[in-house]
Amino acid sequence: MVGRLEILCLLSTLLAANCGCATATYPESPPTELWEGSSESSSIEDLIGVWKGGSLCRWSRIGTSCRGAVNIAFTLLPAVRSKMTGFYSCETSSVGCRHRLDHSAITTIEINGKRLWLRVMLDDGSSCLFTSRFRHDKMAGGYECLQGAGLVEQGQWWIERSY
Repeated sequence: MVGRLEILCLLSTLLAANCGCATATYPESPPTELWEGSSESSSIEDLIGVWKGGSLCRWSRIGTSCRGAVNIAFTLLPAVRSKMTGFYSCETSSVGCRHRLDHSAITTIEINGKRLWLRVMLDDGSSCLFTSRFRHDKMAGGYECLQGAGLVEQGQWWIERSY
C-alpha cells in the first residue's frame, strides 16, 4: 500500500514539473548564409514588398505551442511621413501557428544602422519582436514573444524577398 508521504512527494514532483518546465524542439536550422552580415547600406524604403520564409520555435512556456518550424510572411507597405506599415501572416497549412493566430498587424518597423526591428501585435494581446541584420534580398535573426511582461516564446526566423 502506498503511504501518504509517497503520494505527497509524487504530487509535489508533478506540480514542480508542471510549473517549471519548458518544451523545446530542435529541428534543422535555416541556412547559415542567411545569418552572415552585409555591407549594403540600408533604407526603410528597401523593405517595401512581400517577404516569405519561416520561423523555428526553440523555447516556449508550458501551455503554449512550440512545435517546430512554421511558414511566415511579412507584407510591408509605405505609409505617411516616411514611415511603414505592414502585416504578418503564418500559414495554417504548416505546423500550428501560435495560439492559432494566422495574421496580425506589424506595429513597429525600425532600422538602426544595419539592425532591423519588427514588432507584431497579436489579437490575444501578446506581441512578438523580430530582429535581424538588414539585407536587401534575405534576412534572418531571432524573435521573442511576450504576454504582458512575461516571455512566452523564443526562436529564430528567416525570410527572402518574394516580390
